[in-house]
Amino acid sequence: MYKKIFTFSICTILVLGLYSQRSAIDLTFTAVDSTSYVRLDSVKVINRTQGEQAMIYWPDTTITVNIDPGDLLLFIGYSTYSPTGTGEIIDDRQAFQLFQNHPNPFMAQSMVPLYVPKRGTVDLMVSDMSGRVSFHTSPFLEQGHHTFRFVPGGSMLYSLTARYEGVTHGIKMLGYGTGSGNDCTLEYAGSAGHLFPLKDEESAAGGNPSASGISDYPLQNSTYTFQFATNIPCPGTPTVEYEGKIYNTIQIFSQCWLKENLNVGVMIPGSQEMSDNGVLEKYCPGNLELGCDMYGGLYQWDE
Repeated sequence: MYKKIFTFSICTILVLGLYSQRSAIDLTFTAVDSTSYVRLDSVKVINRTQGEQAMIYWPDTTITVNIDPGDLLLFIGYSTYSPTGTGEIIDDRQAFQLFQNHPNPFMAQSMVPLYVPKRGTVDLMVSDMSGRVSFHTSPFLEQGHHTFRFVPGGSMLYSLTARYEGVTHGIKMLGYGTGSGNDCTLEYAGSAGHLFPLKDEESAAGGNPSASGISDYPLQNSTYTFQFATNIPCPGTPTVEYEGKIYNTIQIFSQCWLKENLNVGVMIPGSQEMSDNGVLEKYCPGNLELGCDMYGGLYQWDE
């Protein structure tokens, strides 16, 4: 009897060990600026689920990683090549600019760069997906590039509005999780000589590297192409038609976004809950269709 139990236990351990082994897959990377080839200086591979990371350097463009099914990986490609779109942004020293947060989407935190043409007060306001103001600050900043560290709270989608001397810019920030459940925070992280201070400075000798990121849940050998173009229509997809409306696209490194806010569905009062009734519903700022025409519709996550 004891021998049978012991044998069964050994077999169970062997079976569990067999199913818990991590899979080894090969990941290959390349890069383009719009459609032109860009040479990568290095690539950082981060396993968000396991808390692991590794670097590869040119001329290596392939790495073998061990993962569990469902692991979320973040790839960040660095290059000292100066993309046309990014160069145009960096060289514009006359205008106040708010750049897209990086990475985006993100989990625990994300960095928000902005450029101030001359010293002054910048008003920063963060709103959650319901339109509630979650954070507000008005720092006095010197001329140059500055970076803020954003930590999410209980929402998955945030809007950041920056105002400086009558000029207003805004970005959308998307998180993978629901955060800590507390209010979000936006902390000053210092000034920078380039857009993204989290870039791997050691990966590219001579020059400030530009970074482009991709997130994925790979299950097999895969090839990823980093896009370094920005402020151009998405290559191959200049417009998107949805629910009878046409939206322009804008390329922001390796992500393609709609240039205009989504505005589809039937407006319902903000006091009414959206329901799974087969009708696409939306909220409009001020409970007015004009608000949706100007700023786009607001939608609950389930809708």
